[in-house]
Amino acid sequence: MRDLSKLVWGDLQTDRERAEFIQSGLAVETGILAQAMVEDLTEVYRRIDEAISRAERAIVFGLTLEGDILCVFARDLDEVVEILRGNSPTISEGSE
Repeated sequence: MRDLSKLVWGDLQTDRERAEFIQSGLAVETGILAQAMVEDLTEVYRRIDEAISRAERAIVFGLTLEGDILCVFARDLDEVVEILRGNSPTISEGSE
Protein backbone atom coordinates (compact mmCIF):
# COMPACT_ATOMS: atom_id res chain seq x y z
CA MET A 1 0.00 0.00 0.00
CA ARG A 2 1.31 3.40 -0.93
CA ASP A 3 1.62 6.19 1.63
CA LEU A 4 -1.44 8.28 0.75
CA SER A 5 -0.40 11.16 3.01
CA LYS A 6 2.14 12.33 0.42
CA LEU A 7 -0.27 12.13 -2.54
CA VAL A 8 -2.77 14.53 -4.06
CA TRP A 9 -6.04 13.49 -5.74
CA GLY A 10 -4.45 13.32 -9.20
CA ASP A 11 -1.82 10.84 -7.92
CA LEU A 12 -4.38 8.25 -6.87
CA GLN A 13 -4.48 5.27 -9.21
CA THR A 14 -7.30 3.06 -7.96
CA ASP A 15 -10.78 3.44 -6.55
CA ARG A 16 -9.55 1.78 -3.36
CA GLU A 17 -6.89 4.50 -2.98
CA ARG A 18 -9.53 7.18 -3.63
CA ALA A 19 -11.79 5.70 -0.95
CA GLU A 20 -8.92 5.52 1.55
CA PHE A 21 -7.79 9.05 0.67
CA ILE A 22 -11.29 10.39 1.28
CA GLN A 23 -11.71 8.40 4.48
CA SER A 24 -8.34 9.55 5.82
CA GLY A 25 -9.55 13.14 5.88
CA LEU A 26 -7.00 14.36 3.35
CA ALA A 27 -9.66 15.14 0.75
CA VAL A 28 -11.32 17.53 3.21
CA GLU A 29 -8.01 19.02 4.39
CA THR A 30 -6.92 19.74 0.83
CA GLY A 31 -10.30 21.25 -0.09
CA ILE A 32 -11.23 18.61 -2.65
CA LEU A 33 -14.56 17.92 -0.99
CA ALA A 34 -16.75 18.91 1.89
CA GLN A 35 -16.90 16.88 5.11
CA ALA A 36 -20.60 16.14 4.47
CA MET A 37 -19.67 14.19 1.32
CA VAL A 38 -17.00 11.94 2.86
CA GLU A 39 -19.17 9.03 3.97
CA ASP A 40 -21.19 8.79 0.75
CA LEU A 41 -18.23 9.10 -1.60
CA THR A 42 -16.18 6.61 0.40
CA GLU A 43 -19.01 4.10 0.01
CA VAL A 44 -19.28 4.77 -3.72
CA TYR A 45 -15.57 4.20 -4.32
CA ARG A 46 -15.55 1.06 -2.13
CA ARG A 47 -18.47 -0.39 -4.13
CA ILE A 48 -16.73 0.40 -7.42
CA ASP A 49 -13.55 -1.27 -6.14
CA GLU A 50 -15.50 -4.37 -5.04
CA ALA A 51 -17.26 -4.60 -8.42
CA ILE A 52 -13.94 -4.37 -10.25
CA SER A 53 -12.42 -7.02 -7.98
CA ARG A 54 -15.35 -9.36 -8.70
CA ALA A 55 -15.01 -8.77 -12.43
CA GLU A 56 -11.29 -9.50 -12.31
CA ARG A 57 -12.04 -12.85 -10.64
CA ALA A 58 -14.45 -13.87 -13.40
CA ILE A 59 -13.12 -16.81 -15.36
CA VAL A 60 -14.09 -18.45 -18.62
CA PHE A 61 -16.20 -21.44 -17.67
CA GLY A 62 -17.28 -23.10 -20.87
CA LEU A 63 -17.89 -23.09 -24.59
CA THR A 64 -20.97 -24.12 -26.51
CA LEU A 65 -21.93 -24.16 -30.15
CA GLU A 66 -25.29 -22.54 -30.87
CA GLY A 67 -25.99 -22.79 -34.56
CA ASP A 68 -22.81 -21.52 -36.20
CA ILE A 69 -21.86 -19.32 -33.23
CA LEU A 70 -19.32 -20.36 -30.62
CA CYS A 71 -20.39 -18.88 -27.28
CA VAL A 72 -18.06 -18.30 -24.35
CA PHE A 73 -19.60 -18.23 -20.89
CA ALA A 74 -17.83 -16.43 -18.06
CA ARG A 75 -18.82 -17.09 -14.47
CA ASP A 76 -17.70 -15.67 -11.17
CA LEU A 77 -15.11 -17.83 -9.42
CA ASP A 78 -17.40 -18.35 -6.40
CA GLU A 79 -20.19 -19.58 -8.69
CA VAL A 80 -17.81 -21.98 -10.45
CA VAL A 81 -16.78 -23.46 -7.08
CA GLU A 82 -20.45 -24.00 -6.20
CA ILE A 83 -21.14 -25.58 -9.59
CA LEU A 84 -18.21 -27.96 -9.13
CA ARG A 85 -19.57 -28.85 -5.69
CA GLY A 86 -22.94 -29.57 -7.31
CA ASN A 87 -24.67 -26.70 -5.50
CA SER A 88 -25.52 -24.51 -8.48
CA PRO A 89 -29.08 -23.23 -8.57
CA THR A 90 -28.74 -23.08 -12.38
CA ILE A 91 -28.42 -26.85 -12.66
CA SER A 92 -31.57 -28.80 -12.02
CA GLU A 93 -31.44 -32.43 -10.91
CA GLY A 94 -32.99 -33.62 -14.18
CA SER A 95 -30.47 -31.85 -16.42
CA GLU A 96 -27.32 -33.58 -15.22
